[in-house]
Amino acid sequence: MRKNLLYNILGLCAILFAFSSCDEDEVVAPISPADYPTATFTTDFAGTEITEGDMITYQITLDKVSEHDQTFTLKTSGTADEHDVSFPEKVVIPAYSTQAEFVIEFIADNLPEENETFSFELGQFELATRYFLNPNTVNPKLDLTLVSKNNADGLTVVTGWDNHDDDWDLMIIDEAVTDEWTGWAGATGANPEITLLANTTADGTYYAELDPYDISNDVVNFEISLGHPDQTNQYFTFKFEVDMIDTYPVGSGIRIVKIVKVGDAYTCTLAE
Repeated sequence: MRKNLLYNILGLCAILFAFSSCDEDEVVAPISPADYPTATFTTDFAGTEITEGDMITYQITLDKVSEHDQTFTLKTSGTADEHDVSFPEKVVIPAYSTQAEFVIEFIADNLPEENETFSFELGQFELATRYFLNPNTVNPKLDLTLVSKNNADGLTVVTGWDNHDDDWDLMIIDEAVTDEWTGWAGATGANPEITLLANTTADGTYYAELDPYDISNDVVNFEISLGHPDQTNQYFTFKFEVDMIDTYPVGSGIRIVKIVKVGDAYTCTLAE
C-alpha cells in the first residue's frame, strides 16, 4: 500500500512538471509595434473657425514603408451634416508607399443659416488596420465653428413650409406690380424655394410673394430666411389659413416680406 501511494505521488509530480514545462515552452514574446511606421499629419489650416466654401487639406506621411495598406478615416460629431461638409469615406496609403492626402470640404450653399459646429479626428480606426501604426502616432483633432456664408451679390430669400405635398412658388415683385425680379428661379417645385434680389436691381420697394401653385392643405406654416450680403440674417414665420385668404396683403401673389432696397442694403419687415 505504501509503495502504491508513493508511486501515485511521484506520478502526479511528474505530470505537473510536464505541464509546467509545456507552459514555459509555449510562451511567446509579444510582437512589439515599435518598428511599425509612424504617421504624421500636416496642414496649413490653423484656428477654430472655418467658413463655407473653404477646405482643410491634410498631408499624411509615413516615416517608413509598410507591407500593409494603411487606411485613414474621419470620426465626426457636431451639428453640421453631409449637406455642410464633404470628405472621402476613407483614404488609403498603399503598401510600400508613404503618402496620401485627405481633403475636408465645407460646402458653400449661400443659404442664410446659423453657424454650426463640426468636430473631427483623423486617424486609423478600422478594426483590421488600426494596429498597423506605431502607437506614437498622434491623430489630429479639431473642434470647429462652421461660419455660414451668404451670397454677397444680393439679398437671398428662402421660404420653406411644413406641408410638403403642397407646391408654392416664391417670387420677388416690385411695389407697383410691374415686373418680377426672381434672380434665381423661384418656381421650381422645391421646398424650400430660393430666390435672390440682386444688388444690381434698381433701388426701391419690393415684396417677396407666395403663389399657391398647387395646394391642398387649409393651414400651412412657413419659415422665411433672409440672407443679407453683409452676412447678417433675418428670420420670419408666416401662417397661411385658407379661410383667411382674403385678409392677406396681395400684389401678384400673397405678400409675405416687404423689402426696401438702397444700394446693397436691405430693410426687411413682414408685409402688412
